[in-house]
Amino acid sequence: MKSIQAWFSKDGFNQNVLKLATGTTFVQVVSIGMSPILSRLFTPSDYGVIAIYLGITTSISVIATGQYEVSIVLPEKDEEAVNVVALTASLAVISSLLSLVIISVFNQSIAKQISNIEISRWLYFIPVTVLQTGVYQTLSYWSNRKKYYRKLVETSILQSLLGAAFNLYAGLNDLGVGGLICSGLISQTIGISYLGFHIFRKDHELGKYVSLNKSFVYAAKYKDFPKFNAPQVFLDTFRTNGIYFAISTFYSMESLGHYSLAQRVIQLPISLISTPISQVFYQEIAEAHNHRINLWLKCKELIKKLLVVFLPLLLGIMLLAPVVFSIAFGDKWLKAGIYARILVPWIILSFLASPLSMVPVVLGKQKQFFFIGLAVSILLPGFALVLANFQVEFSILLLGVSSIASLSLLGVILWTRKISSNSQMKILDV
Repeated sequence: MKSIQAWFSKDGFNQNVLKLATGTTFVQVVSIGMSPILSRLFTPSDYGVIAIYLGITTSISVIATGQYEVSIVLPEKDEEAVNVVALTASLAVISSLLSLVIISVFNQSIAKQISNIEISRWLYFIPVTVLQTGVYQTLSYWSNRKKYYRKLVETSILQSLLGAAFNLYAGLNDLGVGGLICSGLISQTIGISYLGFHIFRKDHELGKYVSLNKSFVYAAKYKDFPKFNAPQVFLDTFRTNGIYFAISTFYSMESLGHYSLAQRVIQLPISLISTPISQVFYQEIAEAHNHRINLWLKCKELIKKLLVVFLPLLLGIMLLAPVVFSIAFGDKWLKAGIYARILVPWIILSFLASPLSMVPVVLGKQKQFFFIGLAVSILLPGFALVLANFQVEFSILLLGVSSIASLSLLGVILWTRKISSNSQMKILDV
C-alpha cells in the first residue's frame, strides 16, 4: 500500500491518475457490490442478450464520430480544438439518425442474422445509445484536454449510483433486459447533462470560434483518424463482438451470459486504474512528443508500475475465481468463474497494451496500427468460428482464443516499443 501511495504522490501525471482512479474506484466498488445482487435478479440469458445489445451499439459507436474526438487533445489552441468538438458532436447526431433508419428498415433481418429474434424489440434503442456515446466521448476528451478531471470523476460517480439504483429497481420488478437497457440510457443522459453543463459554464465563450468552414478544415487536417483510427477501434470491438456473436450462434445465450459476466468481473480490478491511466497517459505522451522526449522511456516506466501493482492481484483471481464466483454470485455462475480463470493472461496483456495504444496516434502511425489490428481481428473471431464449427467444448474454445489473443497483444507491445524508441531520433532528424 505504501508503494502505491508513493507512486501516486510523485508528479503531476500520477496525481491526475489518482484523481480519475479515485472516481473509478468508487464506481467499481458500487459495481462489485451490486453484482452479487443483480446476478440473482437476472438470468445468464439476460446477460447474454445485453452482451449482444452492447456489442452492436459499441460497434456502431466507435465509428459514428470517425474517432475525431480523440484528436480534441492535439491542437495547440482551444480556439482550434472547439471546432473539432463541433465536428464530432455533429457526426454523432448524423450517425444516430442514420442508424435509426437502418434499424427501422432491417430490424427483423438483423435479429435473424445474429440468431436472436428476442433482441429485435430492443434494437430501436440503439440510435439513442449511439448518440449518447458520441456526445459523452466528445465531452470526456474535451475535459481531458482542459484537465477537468474532478468533473469527470463526479460524472462517473453520479452515473454509477444512478445506474445501480435503476438496475436494482428493474431487477426487483422483473423488468428484465428492457429494464437494464433503460437504466443505462437514463443514467447516461443525466451524466451527459451534468458534465455538459460544467463545460458550457466554463468554456461557452469559445463557441464564437466555431464555424462550418473551420470544422471542415480540421476534418481534413485530422483525416487519418476516420481513415485509420476509426477502423482500428472498430476492429478492436469486432474482435470482442465477433466472439459474442459466435457464442450466441453456436452455443447458447446462457454460455454467452457466463462468458460476459466473467469478462466483466475480471476486468473490474484493473479498470480501477487502466481507464484513468489511458486518459492521462495520452495527454502526457502528446506533450512529451512535442518536447522531443523519447516515448519508450515513459512507456517502459508505466509498464513496470502496472505489473508491480496488478500482477499479483490478477494471479490471485486465476487461482480463486471458480470458488469466488460460486460464493459471490450463486452456484449457477460457477462456469463463469472457470471462464474467468482462462481469461486472466488475455486480460493482463490487454491491460498493459491499452494505454500504449495511444502511442501510434501521437506518432502518426495509425495506418500501420490499423493493419496490425486488421490481422488480429480476422484471426480471433475466425479462430473461434473454426473451433465452434468443430463443436469443441466451450471452455476449450475459450482457452484457444485467450492464447491467441495473448500472443497478439504481446506482439503489439513489442511493435510499440520499436516505434516509440525511434520517436525522438525521427523528430531531431527533421
